[in-house]
Amino acid sequence: MAAPEIPNLLSMRGNRSRGGGRGRRGSSSARGGGPDRDKMIRETDTDANGSRRSAVACGYLEDPYVSEFVADIGSDSPAVRMPIINRGTYVRTIVIDRLIENFINAHPEQNVQIISLGAGTDTRYFRYLDRGHKDQILYHELDFPIISANKLAFINRSDKIGPPGSEFNALREVPDHDPERKMWGYFTDAEKKAGYLFHPIDLRNLPAEIDNIRTDLPTLLVSECCLCYLTTEQADAVLNFFTSRIPTIGTVIYEPTSPTTAFGRVMTSNLAARNLSMPSISTYDSLDAQLERLRAAGLDMFQEGASISWLWDNWIEDEEKVRLGQMQMFDEEEEWQLLGRHYLVVWGAREQRETEGAFGGWDFLEGEEERRIRETGEE
Repeated sequence: MAAPEIPNLLSMRGNRSRGGGRGRRGSSSARGGGPDRDKMIRETDTDANGSRRSAVACGYLEDPYVSEFVADIGSDSPAVRMPIINRGTYVRTIVIDRLIENFINAHPEQNVQIISLGAGTDTRYFRYLDRGHKDQILYHELDFPIISANKLAFINRSDKIGPPGSEFNALREVPDHDPERKMWGYFTDAEKKAGYLFHPIDLRNLPAEIDNIRTDLPTLLVSECCLCYLTTEQADAVLNFFTSRIPTIGTVIYEPTSPTTAFGRVMTSNLAARNLSMPSISTYDSLDAQLERLRAAGLDMFQEGASISWLWDNWIEDEEKVRLGQMQMFDEEEEWQLLGRHYLVVWGAREQRETEGAFGGWDFLEGEEERRIRETGEE
């Protein structure tokens, strides 16, 4: 899920920038361009891991696995990000976790499938295993082949993810490894309805079929700042690839928005200065455009969404905000509201009659006026 933090907040801050994020950065040429630009895109995973580690080190989040995915496994002191970045990482992670967990928990007696686009070194699967979902989830991750190879190397050297007798040991001892496509992972059951598979795939060039993707399981497709770095045509093709094959499917998408505001122009200008861009953001430039995107992809049961600032105000409990306020001094409230209004989380789904209730665990927010407030933060 392209990685858990609000990536481009930093690039919008001009000379004040002190870090990076995981977003799938790159222009249309970058996503289809040469090795140097692809390398820049891949390296955003390292930035994202740094922001996750910062949020964990400062007490915003709990993640026992994030430090397993660093080049120097003995490096226990990550660079601390600014409070506004840690808060963004926290909100994004908590909101998407809530949507995913409610989807999983709506099926206590049934297997479900989760497909994470641009997953990088994301740790969600391992955290969900700690919650007892090992035999329930078929979890797919898709990312560049070099990211795939690096993640497997990190896992294979980790004593935390796979010591003898642990739930993760099968990840190393029973690989399902295609020597041609280099897919790797494991299944926990003979029917191949649960397990973990990493697919080394460039989303710009999807194959005709992806091995072991089930069409008979309720499925959730997750894109965290991934599709926005594809062209509109490429991003639509990725969504349609899955929605055209899987009858009961939902999606959660996290992306920047509003590129034509003064703030949005600074954002895109700063990225352009680094030879990076977000091609499809000009098409999906508002909450309404994102919701229409979900409808066009066939997710016609419902489409919902909100800005990060609205989600912070309305989905995070006051008691939790007090706790977080004790982690770091926060004096950037006005800037936070501005930044948060320029990022959206949207979700939508489609069910079949035989799978009615597959997405019943999701909360629904309705009404055009409320949507306007959720997008802009203004009443």
